[in-house]
Order: sequence, then C-alpha cells, then structure tokens
Amino acid sequence: MENFKNEKIEIQSFLEDLTTKHSDGSVVERDEIYKSIEEFDLENFLEKIVSLGFVIHGSSKFFETAKPHPAKDANSVPENEHFAIYATDLPAIAIYMSIVSNDKIHEQKKSIHWGAGVKYINNKRIPIFSADQDLSSVMDDGYLYLFRKENFSPVTPSQMEEQFISHESLKPILIIKTHPSDFKYSVQPLK
Repeated sequence: MENFKNEKIEIQSFLEDLTTKHSDGSVVERDEIYKSIEEFDLENFLEKIVSLGFVIHGSSKFFETAKPHPAKDANSVPENEHFAIYATDLPAIAIYMSIVSNDKIHEQKKSIHWGAGVKYINNKRIPIFSADQDLSSVMDDGYLYLFRKENFSPVTPSQMEEQFISHESLKPILIIKTHPSDFKYSVQPLK
C-alpha cells in the first residue's frame, strides 16, 4: 500500500510539473512523458491520473478550449444526445475516440458506424469497441484533453460513471498527443 501511495504522489508531482510547463496550452508529446517514466504505457499512465480526480476527452481535433457541442450518435442513444463536452474516466475509450478521425471518414466519403461502450464482468468495467467496417484507413494522431472531474457530472445519475458531461466551455488542464499505436484493443464487428 505504501508503494502505491508513493507512486500516486510521484504521478501527482509529475502531472503538476507537466501542467505548469504546458500552461500555455501547448501539447505534451509522448516522448516527453516517455523520458520520465520507465516502461511507459499511455493507458496505465492515464489510469493513474484519473485516480487523482480527472476525466479525459478524446478527439482527433486540436482545440485550446473545449466547447459544448451536439454529440454525433447514429444510434440516437438518449445519454449521447446532450449539448455538452463528453469525457470518460476510462482511458482506453478516450484513446479510441482520439484516434478515429471523423474528418478522414468524411474525406474518404465513407459511412462508418463506430463506438465504444462498457461491459461488466464480476463488477469490473471492461471497455468494448465496435465498428461496422475496418477503421485502419481512418485512424490518425489525435489528442487527449484532461479536465478536473469536479467540473463534470455523470450523464445519468444511475450510471456507473464511465461517461461524464459538462455544459460549460472549459480549458483543459493538459493536452496529450496520441497515436494509433496507443490503442491496444481489438475492435469488434458492429451488429
């Protein structure tokens, strides 16, 4: 337990250093994190950050301030129809959202339905990913935006806290660039 406590303090200190260095809104390149953390894995690093009270928004687009906007949900799921900024406390989902480029989908004149969700096995949240086509041609570098969780609320009160929204424009605490290689999961065929 002491080891985890020390690791949490180290991650918090490292995060404070990064946010100070990038307070101008500049993007944190992964190499900057790699240099400081042995055996770096973006998802594991983000899980530690989330445990400190943060949520993550993944996008293929760069912006300095996140602004509420209508969600793009082809399935019209009520939880996904808010005019808001969406964020998650599951790093794998944020990474997935950051590397699938809707711009590339439109450029290639494709009609692709894709998404992410969660299933529960023995009360453990497992992220799941799906698409109705191969996504490799529409994956690209993207961005993760870190926000304080206190500025967000769960989409639905009964929800198990994997999706959060804010109806206010927010400046991210930190912006981290992602690459398709950061995504370590398989994408299941959408049925």
